[in-house]
Amino acid sequence: MTTAMVINGYTIAPSQNLYEADLYEADIRKANLYKANLCRADLCGADLCQANLYGADLSFANLGKADLRGADLSEANLSGADLGRADLDRANLYGSDLRRAHLYEARFGRAILSRTILIDAGQEYRGYRFVGVPQDNEIMISAGCRWFTLADALEHWNDNPEALAKVHMIQAVAESRGANT
Repeated sequence: MTTAMVINGYTIAPSQNLYEADLYEADIRKANLYKANLCRADLCGADLCQANLYGADLSFANLGKADLRGADLSEANLSGADLGRADLDRANLYGSDLRRAHLYEARFGRAILSRTILIDAGQEYRGYRFVGVPQDNEIMISAGCRWFTLADALEHWNDNPEALAKVHMIQAVAESRGANT
């Protein structure tokens, strides 16, 4: 991990208070932000490849279009965060709080999703990973660039048996967790 650095006047280091920090499109690859407070920070388009964000508070942060490939987000608070179009390939999200997070077109690739609210149905033959995302009173389905309600996903993949099986798996897991599908 990278040692402390200063970006836009903010010290990038473990346990720093970066509440509402403006780090728009910042290059903070491999940064060590272990348990940092990034609540409401603007990290839109930031390069956070392989960054250590273990236990960080990223609640309500803007991480839209951020590059989080290989980042450690385990045990991070991402509740209410905007992760729309973020690249999370190979990111470790183990135990992270993703309640009410905006995940529109987020790319999960080979991310570790254990102990999160997300429902991982795996990849189908074209390489798209199917992930169920509980949102308020419905389940959203993310697969590749697709972002569908459960009903729309069932209709869209009606003629693709493998994709449809993944959607049914997400539906069954959501129902077993008490979701109203």
